[in-house]
Amino acid sequence: MTHAGTSRPDADQPPTSAGRRAFRWRAAELLLAVALAGVVFVLFQNPTRHIDELYHVLAAKSLLADGDLVLGETGEPYTRAKAYTYAVAASFRWFGEGLWQSRLPSLLAGLVLVAVLFGWSRRRFGSLTAWVTLGLMLQMPMMVYATELCRFYMVQAAAVVCLLASADTLLDRSAGVWLRLLSVVVAVLSGWLAMHVQVSSVFGVGLVCGGVLLCLLWRVTEGRPRQRVLRGWGVTAGLVLGGAALVAGLLWLEPVRGLWAGYRASVLWASDARDDPAYYLDYFLLWHRWPLLLSLPAAGLACYRWRWRAIWVVAFFTVGLAAHSFAGMKAPRYLLWAFPYLALTLGMGVSTVVWLLTRRPGREESLAPLPMRIGVAVLVLAVFAYALSRTLGPYQVRSMLFSDDHAFVFADWDGARPVLAADSAWAGGVVLASADVKAMDVLGRCDYSLSRTRAEDRDEFERDWRTGMPVVFSPSAVASIVEAESAGLVVVEHAHWRQPWGVPDPLAEWLEANLQRVPLDDGMQLDVFRWDRRGDAADVSGGG
Repeated sequence: MTHAGTSRPDADQPPTSAGRRAFRWRAAELLLAVALAGVVFVLFQNPTRHIDELYHVLAAKSLLADGDLVLGETGEPYTRAKAYTYAVAASFRWFGEGLWQSRLPSLLAGLVLVAVLFGWSRRRFGSLTAWVTLGLMLQMPMMVYATELCRFYMVQAAAVVCLLASADTLLDRSAGVWLRLLSVVVAVLSGWLAMHVQVSSVFGVGLVCGGVLLCLLWRVTEGRPRQRVLRGWGVTAGLVLGGAALVAGLLWLEPVRGLWAGYRASVLWASDARDDPAYYLDYFLLWHRWPLLLSLPAAGLACYRWRWRAIWVVAFFTVGLAAHSFAGMKAPRYLLWAFPYLALTLGMGVSTVVWLLTRRPGREESLAPLPMRIGVAVLVLAVFAYALSRTLGPYQVRSMLFSDDHAFVFADWDGARPVLAADSAWAGGVVLASADVKAMDVLGRCDYSLSRTRAEDRDEFERDWRTGMPVVFSPSAVASIVEAESAGLVVVEHAHWRQPWGVPDPLAEWLEANLQRVPLDDGMQLDVFRWDRRGDAADVSGGG
């Protein structure tokens, strides 16, 4: 039975040949989009590791070896995003331990993100929107980089997109009962996974719930007299203002104030950006200036054409950007889950421009002749491509894919290992490292963590809970170790050298004045110092 005002065919009616052709074409487009994204993701091969990757790597190795998630012999279990660590462990078990094996879960999550976002945006907003969105996503360095990072940010982004698509399917009037039940299951699992890997996903989950409410309000006022429409918008405004008042009131409660204090907390390396609400805005103006500026008119055009669904999509990026701007911890990867919606907003804007320029006046559903449509689409895309060419993001992606000169190359511990292992101070000496988990993974040992951030508010020589390793950061503490031990190595990443949160200036000056520097290639991005007072080895104390 078909209700008035709907065009849903009988579920038992066999698909027509045109319907089958359309399905095959959509499937081919989806496969091509996923394949294109896969090529880009695989082309970016980052041989160096970010320090955060090692938490999951070491925990996964411990899980396979001992059945626990302990990073070091005396550390506590690393339980953050346990599901992701289990995925890394499964990859190790099936494919062996290695660099690409540890990053496989992120790569697969990136492909899921592309597949779901492309398929959903093509269905809701058209083929042109989907392709422009995909092209823009692949021009974002952080989106490409996150697929080559053994960390959960891409899983979070994929889970939020799956939650959005499943909630929208649930609201679809033409969806069958089984499809809606499947959507509920996917939405619940996606929401749980997003919250499990990163608590900041609460903004994405909240936006999905808000979008569902917006849809229901829109449908209540759809086709109603003006008074009913105004009443519906009044209810919407009341809910927004009431929600804001509720949040403001809750902030007076001690538990909520504690959560807010935790949200505003930061560690030393992120302290400079803690009170900078323009941090993410500056980032987008630097790397994605024209996409960000073009998103303003694009959002208006999209909302004109697609109403509440466009408002929903635009809110994901704007609310995510605003909410994270007041967080204590700030880094582009924390906002990664909102990146796709900037691309989708622009895709909807481009598609709307083409739609407005090619439709016949007075006949909204009738398009202009094919040559005109092609010409207008080419012109719009050419202007859009020129704007993109004036931003840094695409150039960074090109460097990531075809050269090693980009912002995501870190210290080469694997390349330095043979040099360090051949040094006489290695055998029987102690190792102090600014990246303790990297030393544990690559060098197989680390006796002291050399980091001001690791110490937090504790005294020196107290153990870090993650690794169980003593933490030092002052010249006097390092001098006492050098005096007590006959030999040892100090390994510092360039990124940590002379940083107040890593190896501060006083310690750096002491190391240069009292220990011998080990010559390494600059490309390794490591500063290494040694001492050895055993046997015939020269006493290098004081030999800068």
